[in-house]
Amino acid sequence: MTTIPKGPAPALRAPDSHDAASSTSAVADKPQADFSRSLTDLLQAVDGKISTADELAAAQVRGDSDVQLHDVALALEKADVSMRLMVKTRNKVVEAYQEIMRMPV
Repeated sequence: MTTIPKGPAPALRAPDSHDAASSTSAVADKPQADFSRSLTDLLQAVDGKISTADELAAAQVRGDSDVQLHDVALALEKADVSMRLMVKTRNKVVEAYQEIMRMPV
């Protein structure tokens, strides 16, 4: 399962004056890559929790003695909370994008 890194985001450095075009491009690409990677990690974490909950539920239905009902319920609730958080995050990102698109140029 992939975890989301905690702590402050990496600091951006100011572009050098002698090579402003290439430095600006490099600095601008880094946050986009970090944001994309963070979203990918979040999606993989949620998918992992959902898969784990599905596997535990299937094992409980099969009658595996190793799987307790409370473990299944806990895994399902964790998956549900993770999915809700992901949907709320997606909604906020879409809302921010729409707000930016409404701004006059």
